Amino acid sequence: SYFGALQSLIFMSVWRLLLVGLILATAFSDVEKKQKKKRPKKRAQGSLGPGSEALEKEEAEELLRSYKESFAKDGDPLRKHGLSLACSACQMTGKRFQATVASKIKGKMTEEQKRATFASGLQAACVEDAFPRQLAVVERDGKEFYADWQEALGSQHGKVSVKRMSPELKAEVLAGCRHLLRVEQREALLRKVLATPKGAFLEATIFEKLCETT
Repeated sequence: SYFGALQSLIFMSVWRLLLVGLILATAFSDVEKKQKKKRPKKRAQGSLGPGSEALEKEEAEELLRSYKESFAKDGDPLRKHGLSLACSACQMTGKRFQATVASKIKGKMTEEQKRATFASGLQAACVEDAFPRQLAVVERDGKEFYADWQEALGSQHGKVSVKRMSPELKAEVLAGCRHLLRVEQREALLRKVLATPKGAFLEATIFEKLCETT
C-alpha cells in the first residue's frame, strides 16, 4: 500500500542517516587520535625555572653527544682535534707546568715572589724548544695521543700505529698549552700557587686531576 511504501522509505532514509553519522563519527575519532599523537608531550619545568623545559634522558644524551661532536670540531685550541688528543696535550702541558712553575713554588715565598715565579713560568712552559722537535699522532688500544716521533719508532710506548706526522702537530700542542695555561686555567692555577702554605710545595698531581676532566 501507499502508506506501507512511505513507511519503508522513511525507515531506509533514517537508517542511511544513522549509518552516515556512524561513519563520520569514526572518521573524526581517527583524525583526533592522530592529532593527539602528533601533539608534543607537555614537558615538566626545567631546573632553570619558568620558561625552561626538562628533557627526557634520551633527548639529553643525544643533545650532549651532538654538542661534544660539534665542540670537538670547532672548539678551543685544546679540544678542537678531539678529546683523546686534548687529554694527551693536557698531560704534556702538565709536565711543562711542573718543570717551570710547580717545582719552583715554595710555601715560604712571599705573594709577590709567587706571582713573579708563576708569570715567568707560564711564559717558559709553552716555548717551542721545550717540546719534541717532531711530534706524531699514534694510536694504542684504540686511543690516539701525541708522541715524540723518535720515541714512537722505538719501543718506549709499546706497540703503536702511527696515524699521522707533520710540522702542524707541534703547533697544535703549543696552541693547546698556551690556551690551557694562559687562558682557561690561569686564574685557577694562580690561586693554587698563592694558597701553597709555608713548609709545603705545590701539589705535584694538580695537572693529573685537571687532565682527567679535560
